[in-house]
Amino acid sequence: MGKKDGEERKRPKKKGYEGAIAVANQLTPYQYELKSPAIYDFYEEEYPLDWDAIKATAPLRLAFQATFGRHGRHGDDKPDRKVRQYVDEAKANGMKYGLYHFLTPNSINEQANFYLNTVQSLGGFGDMEPIVDIEHEPSRKDKNSVNGSQWAGQIKTWLDLVETASGKKPMVYTSAKFWAFTCDRYGKPPAWTPQYRLWTAGYPYAIWVNSNVTCPKSYIPAGWTEWAVWQYAEDGRYRNHPANDLNLVSDSYRDVLNQV
Repeated sequence: MGKKDGEERKRPKKKGYEGAIAVANQLTPYQYELKSPAIYDFYEEEYPLDWDAIKATAPLRLAFQATFGRHGRHGDDKPDRKVRQYVDEAKANGMKYGLYHFLTPNSINEQANFYLNTVQSLGGFGDMEPIVDIEHEPSRKDKNSVNGSQWAGQIKTWLDLVETASGKKPMVYTSAKFWAFTCDRYGKPPAWTPQYRLWTAGYPYAIWVNSNVTCPKSYIPAGWTEWAVWQYAEDGRYRNHPANDLNLVSDSYRDVLNQV
């Protein structure tokens, strides 16, 4: 999903055998095989989109970043700079979509309102439930950095505010790495974790992805046992696919989306 402020997409730098495989995967014609049913997600730095290529692969949904933190990615209190174009172009191309918020610590009420007001200005949530993107990594240098139960409480506040306002239970996008920062000092995730649908991120090598049809258990964050969406790649455009973020929809969630 949308990267943290100032973070660019970079090819992984690994040493030894892992590095050799990573380089081989990226510099040879070896490709991820697109999995279906699919979701592609985008934020402003990925504009413009190749709509012909997107429609040719028939994703079940697209997801666009609506808002980032309290004041927006650029600190100007504005939504994602391309979200309106994304929404308008998705509608023009007959594509169903959803909208997500990138949550940052503190000012949670303001962030919920920022997201809800932006969604309203865009004509609603589209064709998915509300989505929150959890990718906060506490600073090791700052002893006051939000972490553990405090961070979990802030996430739950945002979830509750958005659900109360919309009447829809949000979905959580995160990874095993980032969700670990919500665990208490005993390593336990929030008790409410499994109440929410999971969109998890985990990136095996292309060889593994092409040989398997489900998300590895190691990529399922603590507190969940099932996933609704699995983001299995974040470099799809390097491999001539229509999106960087490639996501597989589970059978059960596919059935839910097919009813919308």
